[in-house]
Amino acid sequence: GGGQNMGVQRNIRYLNENIVSAHIVMKRIQMVVGGLLSLFFLFGIVEVLIGEIERRHISVYLIFFIPSLLMFWRAVRTGMLIESARRYEMIIYGARDGIVTAEELELKMGKPSYKIFRELEKIFRKGYLQNCALQRGGDPCIIIYDMVYEGNTGPRLKDEMQQRNKL
Repeated sequence: GGGQNMGVQRNIRYLNENIVSAHIVMKRIQMVVGGLLSLFFLFGIVEVLIGEIERRHISVYLIFFIPSLLMFWRAVRTGMLIESARRYEMIIYGARDGIVTAEELELKMGKPSYKIFRELEKIFRKGYLQNCALQRGGDPCIIIYDMVYEGNTGPRLKDEMQQRNKL
């Protein structure tokens, strides 16, 4: 039958470690490069402001400071998203009926569902979660697959669940 294994997700990982670890490496590179460049160009801006470097050079420092700061900020955001994905994985592990509802997510994450689902959309788009899918229509929720589908990271969900329930 269809729902026999629901809630028994012992050997299934919901966090896609391959993608997450690649993004962690990229995050670290962006933090180091963006952080060092930001400091260098900030130092240049300060030097111009205190009169050590000619004023005409400030535009160069500003032009390069902004992208390097954005690179650093992007790395910080990636790190925050990965940490959220890890928290969602723990919530998914705790689900026993194959579905994590918006109410459960609000309770466990301590934020409103519109913020949760906006964050979850980014997490699923980046491929951080696997063996589950995000359902936005009707009652928003996370649907958990009760068996591993190779490479399944996403939204074939409703049809699969309906087919499986018919069996």
